[in-house]
Amino acid sequence: MLKDKISDLNSYKNEAEDLSRINQEINDDLKIMEREKDSCLSKLNEELKHSDILESKLNEVKISYEDKIIKITKDFERQMKLNDDEIKIAIQREVLQKE
Repeated sequence: MLKDKISDLNSYKNEAEDLSRINQEINDDLKIMEREKDSCLSKLNEELKHSDILESKLNEVKISYEDKIIKITKDFERQMKLNDDEIKIAIQREVLQKE
C-alpha cells in the first residue's frame, strides 16, 4: 500500500514535471511570438509612415495640377472672350462698310 502511494506520488511528480516543461515551452513560444508581433508592428509603422509621405506628395502634385488646370481654363476663357470680341468687331466693321 505504501509502495502504491509512493508510486502514485512519483507518477504525479513526473506528470507535474511534464506539465512544467510544457508550460515553459508555451512561455518560450509566447515570447517568440511577442517578438515577431513587435517586429511586424514596427515594419507596419514604417510602411504607414512611408504611405503618409507618399500621400502627402500625391496631394501636393494633385494641388499643383488643379492649379494648372484652373490657370489653363482661365487663359482659355480669356482667349475665347477676346476671339468673340474680335469677331464682333469684325462684324461691326463689315456692317459699317456696307452702310
